[in-house]
Amino acid sequence: MQMSRLNEEELLEMVKNLLINQYNRSITLDQQASIRESLKQCPYPFYASLLVHEAAKWPSWLDIRSVGGVPVGNALVYLEKKFIDMENVHGQDICSAVFSFLECANQGLTDTELLDLCSYHSGLTRKYMTIQTADADNLCRMTYITWLQIKNDMTIYSEMANAVTNEKSRSNLTHGVIMERRLDNKVVATWSCPLIRYVVRGKFLASNQLLKQCHSDMADLFDDAWTYNQPPKRFKFISRLPTPQPLYSIQQSNGITHYNKRRVNNLWYHLLHSGSIDYFEERSLLNYEYLEAILYSSGLVKLLSIIEDASLQIINHNLYTLYSHCVKPALFSISVSPNLFVTELIGRLRYTRAKNTEALNHLVDQAMQWIDTNCVLPSLVPLTCWIKPPSTHLVVSFSLNEWPKESKSLVKATINYQYVFVCGSHSPDIHMFHVASNTLVRIFKGHTGIITVLECSTNGQFFLSSSMPENSIRVWTIMKGECTRTIIAHDAKIICLRISRDDRCLISGSADSKVKVIDIETGRVIRTLCPESGAVMALALTTHEEYLITGHSDFTVKLWHVDTGRMISKLGSLIAPVTLMALTSNDAFLLVASDDETLHVFSLCSGTELHELRGHEGKNRQGNHYQLQVASLAIASDDCQTFIGSTDGKIYRYDLHTGKILSIQGCSNVPVSTLEYKEGPLGKTIRKSAR
Repeated sequence: MQMSRLNEEELLEMVKNLLINQYNRSITLDQQASIRESLKQCPYPFYASLLVHEAAKWPSWLDIRSVGGVPVGNALVYLEKKFIDMENVHGQDICSAVFSFLECANQGLTDTELLDLCSYHSGLTRKYMTIQTADADNLCRMTYITWLQIKNDMTIYSEMANAVTNEKSRSNLTHGVIMERRLDNKVVATWSCPLIRYVVRGKFLASNQLLKQCHSDMADLFDDAWTYNQPPKRFKFISRLPTPQPLYSIQQSNGITHYNKRRVNNLWYHLLHSGSIDYFEERSLLNYEYLEAILYSSGLVKLLSIIEDASLQIINHNLYTLYSHCVKPALFSISVSPNLFVTELIGRLRYTRAKNTEALNHLVDQAMQWIDTNCVLPSLVPLTCWIKPPSTHLVVSFSLNEWPKESKSLVKATINYQYVFVCGSHSPDIHMFHVASNTLVRIFKGHTGIITVLECSTNGQFFLSSSMPENSIRVWTIMKGECTRTIIAHDAKIICLRISRDDRCLISGSADSKVKVIDIETGRVIRTLCPESGAVMALALTTHEEYLITGHSDFTVKLWHVDTGRMISKLGSLIAPVTLMALTSNDAFLLVASDDETLHVFSLCSGTELHELRGHEGKNRQGNHYQLQVASLAIASDDCQTFIGSTDGKIYRYDLHTGKILSIQGCSNVPVSTLEYKEGPLGKTIRKSAR
């Protein structure tokens, strides 16, 4: 249903009615004319409701036009001015803290929670605190009157007041900047409009670091870190008297367990957004007591909802395994009785205990300890587990339907595998996608030609790109999306790039048969290697970056000493140009793909070929077998398995030592152009199929 927009006369009538119903007063004709002019510029009900609170303060004798008219004619400008006025009245530090916490609170904050957060905020000086000294103990806590003044000045609106009014006045009540509502049997304060959140985030939480710190403080609040654990060092010898946030409490009279829904519903969210995935796993969704609290307080649907929300924001092996191997197969049992969750979790995750991560095994240990100490109902926990987990293959995928079908794509994942950079042969722009939610985050513009190579830094702060025909290397900051440096070091197409583990140097190989070591910060060429061979097609660095391996179009592979630039040895026996290379983490084996569809395994120590991997074959129309072109390579962290992305859209898994095919996974009908391996018990491949 589409509704027409209100005009300024209808909005003015709304303002007049609200003034009469809420404030029992009216405004003069001149004041009405000023409001009408302002509503012409911003004809929205939310802005009209904000003007009501301003107009309620005007005396009848005041000529608004003589003092500059209505404060502003735009809701955004109005809100920005409102926050500036609040800072002038109450102080910049206290306003920044209060509004930042309200913005990060996805389910609002109670008065007590907000006072606890502000009392532990390091940016607030003691002028906002109540300081008392009793014996040797110091007490320093934000005063309630400070928050009450801010709340009143932000023209607070209460849903509880709305609930007790009749229908006529209910429709006339309006939101202020802050509103109160009831949630989890608590009265919480939150923003009344999404537009306010936009202004607050831009003004008070402009940097990602501020946002993470705010979520980290809120995670500490709901995790009860300030009550039972040692407070941060900056609060030494000073007590803030935080309110305890226990996960559950047991009523002594009848033994009934009451769960803290505020902690259940908020802790996982703030831990996730604080940036520490390990802490997020340890304290929330891989903590048995927390999972049990979700089930018993909010039910199975809430648990599934939280897992789904978290999975849309991060790709996490432990979270995915918990859902796919335990929760999903046991949905029927858990829906019948939440008491069966502990036995299902133990029975299903213990089967793969030898392959599980430490976090998953710790979760199983917590569940078994809970059975021994807290369980009051009979539970069947078998000593031998026979429930084999379901096999899983594809975790997430997305398609770029708006891209031309003939476009060839280049993909590179960030160090944490949460984002991918994608570029196509049809455009010089680089697109950054969030993998879990399949959303476009940012577009990097600056190149004028087709992108030939992408490479991400180890610290996840920047990435490199090169294009032709400009033959330059650009350094991009991931967070800001800016090109910080353009390096021109080659006269021909740059084919491959590598970044050192300390992110200080890059190594580039180009079609002019030169390899250059470049300082990323200054763009200065530190060393140039001239192999006097064909084009440099692939690069590989040993673990300690002492040696560099180069693969060339003249069928050779060469080993270099990085510091001296001296060639150590040359690997032969190839009969086609090198296309791809991969090195095991122990620097023992080198995997080399050639243009003749062959795949060779070399011993880096002896420089000899051990064997050739076969099996990535196809059939022509006559039914004859032929080798497929290797489009991508990846080696597992155990140095025993290798993954081959082929032009037939399949991923072949080989035993690196025996050369046998272990499995074949079908992905699509187009080449797997990029393949990367993420350490885990089942492995994780992030790939892009490109035409």
